[in-house]
Amino acid sequence: MSESKDLKDRILQMRQDNNIDTGKVHNEDIKTIEEKEKIAPKTVNTDNSKKDLNVKKSKEEEAFKLLASKFNQSVEVILELTKRVEKLETLVRLQSMQSDSVKSNKTENLKAKKSKNKLFFITMLLLGGIYLVYFFKIDLKIMHEIISEFSNIIKK
Repeated sequence: MSESKDLKDRILQMRQDNNIDTGKVHNEDIKTIEEKEKIAPKTVNTDNSKKDLNVKKSKEEEAFKLLASKFNQSVEVILELTKRVEKLETLVRLQSMQSDSVKSNKTENLKAKKSKNKLFFITMLLLGGIYLVYFFKIDLKIMHEIISEFSNIIKK
């Protein structure tokens, strides 16, 4: 839970940082650099031109460092989100595999029960038929004549 809160806080912080105009951020960076320049003592004009170049380079370097740090933060957040998505995907796959195996086991059990029930009913029907023929002494000559007539029809 604390990891997810930390991640949410970081994402919210990045969103707040990115909602600010880039011009404002750049202006704030320039202001901080200019404040540093005011603190440093000024020397001769030739040194000023060199300092101006150095100041421009340092401004660019600081802006680049700021941009790089923001980029690194966003990459870290993206990597953490990717890891969490992978974990969720594996969990979903495992759960679906478990549910599939449970369903297949249930269907196999139902099929086995149905086949056992069919065999039982067929056996009971045959035993009932044999019982009726034997105890009620049913004449089967008619059945023999019917079967012989069908066989004659089929042979022709």
